[in-house]
Amino acid sequence: MRVLGFFSALLPFLAAFYFYYERSLLGFPDGHKTELDEVHSVFFLILIFWNLIFGFLFSFLIFQKRNFRDVNRRITIVYILSVPIAFAIEIYLRSVFDHGTGG
Repeated sequence: MRVLGFFSALLPFLAAFYFYYERSLLGFPDGHKTELDEVHSVFFLILIFWNLIFGFLFSFLIFQKRNFRDVNRRITIVYILSVPIAFAIEIYLRSVFDHGTGG
């Protein structure tokens, strides 16, 4: 059971690293950022901190006694439900701020 807890704690940290990497690739080589890049920069920061919070929560719950099972289930459900919400926000941002213009 602790192995599953370890991987559930590792996943948000890997996601935070991925969003940090994606945030570093925003913009054109000359430094110009489009409106979509500016909005994504803030959105990726929110996702980074959201994943770090859940990563630390899952890491904390690995070493707790069995009476935290209900708390762990609730936190896991909230984290799983936040993924489609993040995708929906991403689709909305791309549809509103992507005008097809380049730099």
